[in-house]
Amino acid sequence: MKKTVIFMVALAFFCLSPKVHAQAKWYVDAEFPDEIYSDTLHIVLPGNDKVLIMGKEFKELKDFADKAEALKTTFIADLKAAYASGKLSANAQEVYYFYKNAAQRRIKAEAAEYTEKRVDVAQEMLRMDLFLPKHKFIILDMESKIEWQLYVNNPDSLAYKLENTNIKQAIEVGTANKKYRRQSTQLWVDTDSSAYSVSHFQHKRQFSFSIGPIMGLSLIGSELAPNLGIWAMFQNSGKYGKPPYQLGIGLTEYMMADINEGKLANYQMFYSVEAMCLFNLSTRSKTAKWFGIQAGVLKAPSEHVLHNASKLSIVSSGIGPVQWSFDFIEPRNEKGLLYGLTLKLPF
Repeated sequence: MKKTVIFMVALAFFCLSPKVHAQAKWYVDAEFPDEIYSDTLHIVLPGNDKVLIMGKEFKELKDFADKAEALKTTFIADLKAAYASGKLSANAQEVYYFYKNAAQRRIKAEAAEYTEKRVDVAQEMLRMDLFLPKHKFIILDMESKIEWQLYVNNPDSLAYKLENTNIKQAIEVGTANKKYRRQSTQLWVDTDSSAYSVSHFQHKRQFSFSIGPIMGLSLIGSELAPNLGIWAMFQNSGKYGKPPYQLGIGLTEYMMADINEGKLANYQMFYSVEAMCLFNLSTRSKTAKWFGIQAGVLKAPSEHVLHNASKLSIVSSGIGPVQWSFDFIEPRNEKGLLYGLTLKLPF
């Protein structure tokens, strides 16, 4: 029994141990990268040209407003100089501006011939969804990890339009409403020559309900118990479409049996009725990592030690290679606890 408990604790530690990634992450790209979501502020300029400013969350964009005007001014000056020197072609469809500080910055462009031949499916779908113009300029602020994407019909007009656009004021207007900042993933700010206003916003909040089976293998004390159950789960997704928590109720059937000369004997059936509350440890990621508690009661034949026993479990799903629960079972008519470990097959 002692070895069994040590094994279960070791396995639980393995499953809970997070993987450490030293690589820094950019909270960028309007296509929303696989690993992490970002918030996007759309500034609509005259002529349907657009500026998309992306960061980890709108609060960071709000704090970035003061720096934004200075960065815009520096970008315009470097852009004009690149055109004047011939380092940048007016036909370039993708231009990248890397900014680390006032002394470390550079502008690069992909050749027009290359960009004409390339087909970026995600980018083309994004252009169609948001009605984005053909030419694309990307500003990467390496210090704040904030990205700008500027889409224009005529590159020659970009510097003029930016000079007449107060980016700081547009950010301040777009992020002023605390409710919008907290609940939205994308905000649109329209501008004319004198004022800025939020035209609309977008989020992925939704309520969902699902019913599904679950299959697993439990170790209760020193006995194995295959199980099969059905669970109903309720969740209310956050603004990125990922729920911060789940609530569920379930019914699970277990079978215990002795193995005698390779045959099952003295098998007994019992079931549990339980409720579950799970919390998502990774609400900004596309892969949810659930951790929480599950509690209920076991129903077995009246003479069985597990009849009316209370059960409390620590549950994990998406953390480590398997779904599991570490179980504490208190028999109704006996002193002491039984320990259990359940491994679950995902569906």
